[in-house]
Amino acid sequence: SPPEVTDTGDVVIGFYAPLWTKGVEDSAPYGMVGLGIYASYINDALVGITASENSTAYIVDESGYTIFDSSGQVITEPVNIEELSFTDTKLSDLAELHKKMREGETGSGKAYSPDLSADCFVGYAPIEGTSWNIVVLSHEDDFMAICSELMQMEIIATIVGLLLAISHAVYHGLRIGYAVKTRTKRID
Repeated sequence: SPPEVTDTGDVVIGFYAPLWTKGVEDSAPYGMVGLGIYASYINDALVGITASENSTAYIVDESGYTIFDSSGQVITEPVNIEELSFTDTKLSDLAELHKKMREGETGSGKAYSPDLSADCFVGYAPIEGTSWNIVVLSHEDDFMAICSELMQMEIIATIVGLLLAISHAVYHGLRIGYAVKTRTKRID
């Protein structure tokens, strides 16, 4: 059910399931069982989901609205990335991934994250037993930093190798030139 605000200001999410006659699914329902969970409980669980130093996680409902995120704040005004992408073209790749999520797909991709203000790697999957999806975004630089460091080390090693090779070639070239010059003077 949609989130409800209690008298104390807490946001509670209700989960309901029918009780079927004789336990046979899709038979006549004879009751219902329900459970209410504080939204802060789900947010706290999301805070612990990280893929890198600069990552974030959130849950999207069946309509594409972000209903929980790892900021620790309870979302009282859900955000729909697909709708926002009509006015902010930076969000078009993320909106396309949200569309795939709502179709029940599991996957990954790259997209701009407004939360991290950067290009990110995105992983997503449906949450079993619900119509929700979990999304984890990680800043691209967190994963590419090691590649950049390795490239810099490789460039430095190549430059050092070239300098050594050039100095070696000049040294031996001068020695050979001196030997040839000395021998040529003797012959004359």
